[in-house]
Amino acid sequence: MTMDCGALREALESLRSLPVERYLASTAVASALARTLGDIPPLPWEQNAECHVGGDDGSLFVVDRTDITGLPEVHLWAMNPGELRWTLNLAAARLSDSFVVSVASGGSMCETEAVRRPCLDEMVLHRRPTPGTSKDESVILLSRDGPNALARTGAYARDLVGVMRESGLDAAALVDTGGLWRSRCHLEQLDRDVLEVAGFQTHPDFRRRGLGGRLLRAINPPTKHLIYLTPIGNSASIGAARSAGFDPLTVYRKYLVQ
Repeated sequence: MTMDCGALREALESLRSLPVERYLASTAVASALARTLGDIPPLPWEQNAECHVGGDDGSLFVVDRTDITGLPEVHLWAMNPGELRWTLNLAAARLSDSFVVSVASGGSMCETEAVRRPCLDEMVLHRRPTPGTSKDESVILLSRDGPNALARTGAYARDLVGVMRESGLDAAALVDTGGLWRSRCHLEQLDRDVLEVAGFQTHPDFRRRGLGGRLLRAINPPTKHLIYLTPIGNSASIGAARSAGFDPLTVYRKYLVQ
């Protein structure tokens, strides 16, 4: 963190005051700010995020170093296109090696500055939950059924389920008649009213049967917004989300800076 808490707080509130579509498109940055400021619980794998605020119009970005096997990623929310220069200069000064810049809202960058990597692009989909509408008893929830019940499905190892509970995460698994998982996911809080459906997967032996969409339809926590993030080339993942009522919101375009 390179700015005082007052500047970070002002930046977070500026994001929260955006129209809802733009605010939800900025949640990668808003989440890091909210965790840094203690508005939402920090997750163990997000301890090393660095928040930066500056430029002429108070643009902001986050340096995410959580994936130690890959390149650092810079999540950018620019208040105007001219702020890209500020971001690239400061990020390059902070990082000694190559990094990926993620530009929300389908933004673009000068190709002489960075190389587009369409294979890394991610689509953000959005749905407003309708709490209490799902009565699917084949869905095992960490919050409802407990860690032992979820671990018995085979969806997650028992120690991982424990870490999830300690980190304030919920998880769910759709099971067959034998109680074994066929689709799974967990929920991460991105901001006060936003949850992300993360780690979504349908068992390889049971794909193309609508089981993933069935699980996603059953996820209806008491929050205002659900976000679903997926590689833009993963048509099966996008199809499952859309069948569960998620609509495309924006695209995170990825650029490699060397």
